[in-house]
Amino acid sequence: MARELRALGVKGTLVRAAELGYITELKCGMPKCFCPEEWGGASYFERRPTRSWSDWEPTHKHFPIPKRDGGKATPDNTVLAHRLCNRLDYSLSNGRSIEKDLARVQAARESAAAANLPHPAPAAEAVAEVAAHEPPSPRPPRKRKPEPPGAEAEALAAPKRGYFLLNTDGGNLGRGPGEPLTHAAIGVVLRTRRLIPVAQISELIGPATHNVAEYRALIAGLTLARRHGVRQIRAYTDSELVVEQVNGRSAVRQAHLNELHEVATGLIAHFQSVRLSWVPREMNAEADQLVRNALASLD
Repeated sequence: MARELRALGVKGTLVRAAELGYITELKCGMPKCFCPEEWGGASYFERRPTRSWSDWEPTHKHFPIPKRDGGKATPDNTVLAHRLCNRLDYSLSNGRSIEKDLARVQAARESAAAANLPHPAPAAEAVAEVAAHEPPSPRPPRKRKPEPPGAEAEALAAPKRGYFLLNTDGGNLGRGPGEPLTHAAIGVVLRTRRLIPVAQISELIGPATHNVAEYRALIAGLTLARRHGVRQIRAYTDSELVVEQVNGRSAVRQAHLNELHEVATGLIAHFQSVRLSWVPREMNAEADQLVRNALASLD
């Protein structure tokens, strides 16, 4: 893997991480990869240009401990990412506008369609060229000890320290003015920082408003994370109201949400680190589908 990264013009921490076995595949490791499938998706990388920069060139992301929390650029705190995906992840985590960057993604998708891709991936071409001329790396990757049978299941049952990813969503069947509350449901997806599924929830919660369902989903997700021993978490929801209120940027003006707000913030206090961020609905598709599945069971 180190050779493939060098072929793309990468140096430093990323190469060292590959040599030590922390990076094992040429794939964008962001929670959400925005590289269009027409280009090759998460596995597509462009060689680093000598001048300026490319949206899809490989870059380093401080993970699981972000730079602002004291994370260092070390092999065990790095993940391979597209430059634009890295930028979008940072903007989403810090509440910055992503409109211009999403426009770049759309432009790339339209460019790929106009060019009638797929074309040979620059990454593959560069790797082939370097492999033909570069001698083997003098420092082989660190060999990992074989894990005993059932070790993966055991790890999921009692996760070690590190950031986990949580996506939550809530919704109902909708109602007209003056009509009674309709059935609502929640969807929760808990994954490791390497996107390995840990657990999920898809269940009905009875009649409820949309905002109540969003709060109930977050509470269920935080409870699920605690049950799995998670201490540091990055949570994502497409409810701006929940994000603004739980993060303390907006007051809770609806009396029926006060108790749910207290429960959610009380759960957050039990974690070592929590970052709750808003994401567009299309980036919360898995949790949204779990809500739909639960509501469909009423038919």
